[in-house]
Amino acid sequence: MEFTKEIAKKSDVDLDDEELYSVGNMIREIKLEEELAEKDKAIEEKDKAMEEKDKVIEEKDKAMEEKDKAIEEKDKAIEEKDKAIEEKDKAMEEKDKIIKRVQEQLKRK
Repeated sequence: MEFTKEIAKKSDVDLDDEELYSVGNMIREIKLEEELAEKDKAIEEKDKAMEEKDKVIEEKDKAMEEKDKAIEEKDKAIEEKDKAIEEKDKAMEEKDKIIKRVQEQLKRK
């Protein structure tokens, strides 16, 4: 400690001012650490909220996928029914042709 005092005297440094400056720096450091801790806590809370929102989004995405699958299944069923209707229409057209032929044959007789 004596060495420090000697150097301070030779360089015209006031040790009391330096000590106060150091104390001020320590107080600023403590305040900054507290602010940092508060900000870290706020970030953690926001992260948790984001995670919860992500879970909700995932659940909604799954529900949408299930609905999309149901829609696809219904679309396939509609396509199958449309094909069946087309086949029946063709069959009816054939029957209509046959009926017309028979009617023409009956008219000739």
